[in-house]
Amino acid sequence: MSEIYWITRLDYIEGIAIAIIVIAGLFTFGALFAICDREEDTFKKCCHIFKYSVPSLLLGIFLLCFVPNTKEAMLIYGVGGTIDYIKSNDKAKQLPDKCIDALTRYVDSIEKENTESKK
Repeated sequence: MSEIYWITRLDYIEGIAIAIIVIAGLFTFGALFAICDREEDTFKKCCHIFKYSVPSLLLGIFLLCFVPNTKEAMLIYGVGGTIDYIKSNDKAKQLPDKCIDALTRYVDSIEKENTESKK
């Protein structure tokens, strides 16, 4: 149950990552444009801002790219467990073959009925 709770919190992490990207992006581009100013005091302040905003921007991008949202995490959690179960269960491995055989018999019976009704 704890896993499901933490999975539901992933959307908030995504929101925080977006906020970090927006804020750090504004600071980064603002510092880049202000660096063009030739005054030494302004240049030092902008370099200081730039030095901290670029890693923050990269952190936000990293979080946004590699942390799944809730929907993706539920899919990973649910389907991953199902795949592990199917790989370890011999009866479940035989199920797809049986389904294909059943579908083949069903389609053959429909085809046989269609040919008999045309006669």
